[in-house]
Amino acid sequence: MAFLLSISLVIIFNAASAQITESDKGLTKSYFKFQARLKGGIGQTFVALPMNFNPVTINGIFDSTGKLKTVSDSKNDFLETKWGPYGGANMDFYFHPNFGFGVDFDYFGNKLKFITPQFISTFLDENPGISLAESNRKNQSFIFVGIGPSFKIFTSKKWDVDFNIRGGLSHLQMGSLTVSVQNLPQQFDAARNTILVYDYSKAMNVIGAKAGLYANYWFNGFVGVTVGVDFVHSFVQANKINDDPDYILQYKDPQYFTNTTGKFNDYLYFSNSIPLDTYQPGKMNINHFSASVGVVFKIAKGIKEPGVKRKDIVVLVKDSLTSIPVADVEVSLRDNKGTVLRTLKTESNGKVNFEDVEKGDYLVSGVKGELITSRARIENIEFNKKGQVIYKELLLNDLRFILAGVTVQCKNSDKPIGKVTIELTNTTSGKVLTVVSDDQGKFSFNLEPNSDYSISGNKDGYFSGIQEITTKGLDRSKTLYVRLVLCVEELKTDQIFVLPIYYDFDKCTIRQDASVELDRLVGLMNKYQKMEVELSSHTDQRGTDAYNNKLSQCRAESAVDYILGKGISKERITAVGYGKTRILEDCTKIQGCPTDSKGDCPCHQKNRRTEVKIIRM
Repeated sequence: MAFLLSISLVIIFNAASAQITESDKGLTKSYFKFQARLKGGIGQTFVALPMNFNPVTINGIFDSTGKLKTVSDSKNDFLETKWGPYGGANMDFYFHPNFGFGVDFDYFGNKLKFITPQFISTFLDENPGISLAESNRKNQSFIFVGIGPSFKIFTSKKWDVDFNIRGGLSHLQMGSLTVSVQNLPQQFDAARNTILVYDYSKAMNVIGAKAGLYANYWFNGFVGVTVGVDFVHSFVQANKINDDPDYILQYKDPQYFTNTTGKFNDYLYFSNSIPLDTYQPGKMNINHFSASVGVVFKIAKGIKEPGVKRKDIVVLVKDSLTSIPVADVEVSLRDNKGTVLRTLKTESNGKVNFEDVEKGDYLVSGVKGELITSRARIENIEFNKKGQVIYKELLLNDLRFILAGVTVQCKNSDKPIGKVTIELTNTTSGKVLTVVSDDQGKFSFNLEPNSDYSISGNKDGYFSGIQEITTKGLDRSKTLYVRLVLCVEELKTDQIFVLPIYYDFDKCTIRQDASVELDRLVGLMNKYQKMEVELSSHTDQRGTDAYNNKLSQCRAESAVDYILGKGISKERITAVGYGKTRILEDCTKIQGCPTDSKGDCPCHQKNRRTEVKIIRM
């Protein structure tokens, strides 16, 4: 084992001293990274005991011919292992961002457990004072040392995932355990009170193979935390154990010591004349599994080639009118032939960093949807100047605004909802645009100046109302971003969401702008055929109860009649007018909010609403 480890380390460190180049979309640079992981957790053996045996001769039990009975399908159902401590370490050497190799060290410790047969348990219950006793206990221990390839199967700024394959040496001690019955009465012969003798404590060294999967979160460029799983298979040959007298497994199975009624014959079982049966494994597969957490370290750098000058190119993208940094702009680095070498997306500070770029002539430019930035050239001569960084600025020269939105759960604005299809309608021009929010619920549109928009979101199992935004009155020289939080409701029984439906004063007829929202509800009910709803109308506090009840009921029925006219069954929708009985806010407590029919205020507008309550999904 020590020799194999020494040879592995010599190979690794000799390779580490070499300069291996990597091609990164046209940019040539040398690459090297050392990564170390220390981990601890719990481990278990899928199989680390002799389980299936060669035919076993049952001592004391005779077949019809008078010969000792033989059982050919005997299995180990009397010993098992329990979860135990696990510790390990990995050293990985990468000469490419995604490929490398390394050395692993792993330790498992598992406790042996005797599974008491039902016959013995019943016998102990019926004979107080008699008990089982264990001796010669040595729990299992397992050490694996291996070498093999390492892979980075996922990489981001803070996260990466490693997959390692190793081949090497397994050093295994499978433990020992003797089980006896204590305090047998005088009528039993105590010389046969031992029922199990298991001794596989002699160490064995065999070939092993391992696979490991680890997810790493990096606090910075040096240290992070890791969680992972490991699986080790050790190739143990059963015939070598059968030929070695140091491996002993003897057991007296109580199921073969019963009378004609099936009752346990304890006198025959403990008879001095019947020895223990000897079990020899027919097959040995040794498998270990672990789950662990730990810390991970890395040292990574590009190895510069002699005589070749390299620098980092930092690009800042900002708005030409407001000088605000622009995030999520895709900035491309091209060579003098126009070939894209790398593309990076700007962060919230508007910057990207192209690291370790070889001396040459380059062009940088950026795009964000339909928006295009200016261009900037990097000349060969700039690599000769002092400093390690070349700075460039790109300007966004566009009079349009940027809508920066996020989709969230309506009752929990801190919980983003991703993968929502967002539809933006320019109500001024009629143009419709569609995007899908990312996993964090973020989405973006470009907005024309002096225009009105409506926006809505759709996702299976969710629904949003239509929100209105406008760029009218916004000064582009002072404002770049229009920010929006679009909330979506989960479609479930008893869920209530508000429809932005408006009626003319003292009327209940459906206006054209209300029909758009009702059409969305029709589409939703067509999609979910079992959906039943209550559509309710609410008024503000002004006016008499009778007047508001009548008006709200009329408005609710008008909305329902519109939906029925679109083919929805009347059994699936109910109209209810609540008048002013369910106000959201008491407007009489709001200073400046009128109490008569003259004028209006946001509080009254909030109370005048149309709601949909899901009765059944």
